[in-house]
Amino acid sequence: MKNIQTDKTGNSFKEGIKITLIGVVVNLLLVSAKLLMGIFGHSYALIADAMHSLSDIVTDFGLLIGLNIAGKPHDKNHLYGHGKIDNYIAHVLGVFIIFAGFSLAYYSLKIIINSTEFISPCSFAIIVALISVVSKEILFRVTMKVGKKIGSTSTQANAWHHRSDAISSFAALIGITIAVIIPRFAVLDKIISIIIAAFVVKVGINITVRSFKYLIDTAPPPEMLEDAGSIARKVDGVIDVHELRARYYADSLFFDLHITVAPDISVKDGHNIAKQVEYSLLNRIKGVIDVTIHVDPI
Repeated sequence: MKNIQTDKTGNSFKEGIKITLIGVVVNLLLVSAKLLMGIFGHSYALIADAMHSLSDIVTDFGLLIGLNIAGKPHDKNHLYGHGKIDNYIAHVLGVFIIFAGFSLAYYSLKIIINSTEFISPCSFAIIVALISVVSKEILFRVTMKVGKKIGSTSTQANAWHHRSDAISSFAALIGITIAVIIPRFAVLDKIISIIIAAFVVKVGINITVRSFKYLIDTAPPPEMLEDAGSIARKVDGVIDVHELRARYYADSLFFDLHITVAPDISVKDGHNIAKQVEYSLLNRIKGVIDVTIHVDPI
């Protein structure tokens, strides 16, 4: 039977750690630049965007801890490995993103309500926002590619955090640019930050819901189970399939099922039929890493 740790440990998780470390460095530089230009350049949207990037740093460190744990091979106390910690980390990241979004909205709304006069941002703030958009979009694409390659839910969640930061920086870029060109629209810089917050909350909710579904052993789509049953029935010697079940393990799948065979075949023949069913499911359904089969005589 295929080892469930084949694609979830070793070099694969090292790739996730490497891209996350790169994200930490980029985020540190962006936070510093956004905060300085936001404060001295009078851009509240850029300050709010800096807070979003700061939340990225916190989630990056959380992800590093999770990947180091999830990448450990199975042991006597964790016979199925440590991969499910990846879902816990993704869930925590999602909650943190939601919190960051609401905090961002509250901060921006408070400024709008309490301010009587709005100062136009400095034109240099436009450059900082543009750099943030480009760098975070690149981080999103690279991190998502690695996350899908290693099957890490938390790495993909972190990629979406980069994308949400790229979009928030783009929104800030629009607000800052308009506020610089048309000073009487300086309040737009603050309004944009609230729009940014709404998007951040939406991304956080999507990540949280998805990871929670994996944590409670939610089944894959019904059509996937139907395909699995059809694949198993096509194997020579299989008369029927029943009690077919599947659950997620991080981004991968565990299957277990019963097959019925002729009552007069040998144990060896029954075993060989079961192995053929196993190989068929492993090779033909994406994401399957472990199959448990019980053989019943008809």
